[in-house]
Amino acid sequence: MKIIIEIECDNAAFEGGNRWRELKRILAEVPRKVAEINRRKPCLCDAPEASDKLLDINGNTVGKITVQK
Repeated sequence: MKIIIEIECDNAAFEGGNRWRELKRILAEVPRKVAEINRRKPCLCDAPEASDKLLDINGNTVGKITVQK
């Protein structure tokens, strides 16, 4: 299994002294999201689900998690 985590840090949630705090907050969600992805039944489509998305503190999508089995 391969887990790919992509995060874009170019929005307001990462500005100033919040950069590392926000990144830490987002990465803390990864274990729960990977568990959700693994519990899902296989799908024929490639559309990302909500559990695949990484959100900043403002609710904006800033990245995604991809699990390759």
